[in-house]
Amino acid sequence: MCAVAAANPSLPAASPVGPGERIDRLGCVYDKVTAVEQSFVGNRIGSPPPDLGSFRRIRQPKEGVIVFTLITFGGLRLIRPDSTLAEVPTHRAQAFLLFLALHQGRAVHRETICAALWPGSSEASARAQLRKSLWRVKSAAGTDQDGSPLICNEYQIGLNPARIWVDLWQFTDAMRGLELKADATLNIEDAKVLLHALDLNRDAFGRGLFDDWLLIEQEALREARILAMERLVAFHRVEGHLAQAITWAQRALKLDPLREHLHMSIIECRQAMGDRALAMRQYYDCADVLRREIGVAPSRQIQRLFQSLTDDK
Repeated sequence: MCAVAAANPSLPAASPVGPGERIDRLGCVYDKVTAVEQSFVGNRIGSPPPDLGSFRRIRQPKEGVIVFTLITFGGLRLIRPDSTLAEVPTHRAQAFLLFLALHQGRAVHRETICAALWPGSSEASARAQLRKSLWRVKSAAGTDQDGSPLICNEYQIGLNPARIWVDLWQFTDAMRGLELKADATLNIEDAKVLLHALDLNRDAFGRGLFDDWLLIEQEALREARILAMERLVAFHRVEGHLAQAITWAQRALKLDPLREHLHMSIIECRQAMGDRALAMRQYYDCADVLRREIGVAPSRQIQRLFQSLTDDK
């Protein structure tokens, strides 16, 4: 997985680990943020993620239950309860786990799994491949049926929410907990949740796998990551944290440079800070990327904003 670093908005991969090697239970390393950012979220580097207990939708296994961890953002990793890495040996077995994770703890019919993962195979061949993938995942988990992170019967297979923690589920639930709140009403606790969501969704979902069904999900989760950044931009602007708003807008533009409203946010923040030169540079950057990528000029709205900058001279 990767971090959204203040000094470098690129998304570096997590350090590689081998089978059996002990790693952090969340499979992530907290990125460095500015001192101002730390002060407003009250969450020091390396500390546990914020308490999300107020969101009842967030699924947490019961205390005392043997729990696996499934990291889906970045390269897929299945972590045993003893914090060792379980090797899921084939791309098909990894895709199988990702497909189950997307169903948010609900059991999936075997026919549905076969059709998605082996679309060009005969029914008999697809069922045989599914049995192999199921066996590989069970072998990697190394537990008996009672302690398995899977629930399966003759017809359906699913991940057991009582025995596995999945970063995708945590990200989805955190975002759903805020989807009915307007940007203007976000508070500090909401900002903490957004930061934690971005800490989970640091890299492409199922990086390294390229199934057609997976590409659609990867794009949807990339959009969700950008949305979380955009909501942080809105929060910081309302709170008057203009430097932080600019930082998050820049990070989002690294993922999608064609979002004109983010260019506008940076220009408006620069203008409010009295930095007309950088505001004008942002406009030129916006105009250049729009012309180069899709052959259009900036909208009238952002052109009027630029005109206000020149009128201030």
